[in-house]
Amino acid sequence: MADTLKEYAHLNKTCKTHSLSNDLPARLQLPAHRIGYGMFTLSQLKIIRKVIRLSVLIPFAMLCAHPPFKWDYVQAGTCLAGTVYFMFRG
Repeated sequence: MADTLKEYAHLNKTCKTHSLSNDLPARLQLPAHRIGYGMFTLSQLKIIRKVIRLSVLIPFAMLCAHPPFKWDYVQAGTCLAGTVYFMFRG
């Protein structure tokens, strides 16, 4: 709940210095909470939020910062996919 309140406060700021990478995940996550309330458990909503955030920020970081590719990224993505599978399988 505290994370959601922080994100609402983040969206309500009128500061012009927000970058797309900071603003876009919050705009995608908040509707997920509103739409998903009652359909998903709190744990599932948390996983949805993390997947959205990482799906936006990781490609953005790879394109802009140009870090060297490591197989750890693939393994972390596999673990994330496994988390989604186990949270939503039944």
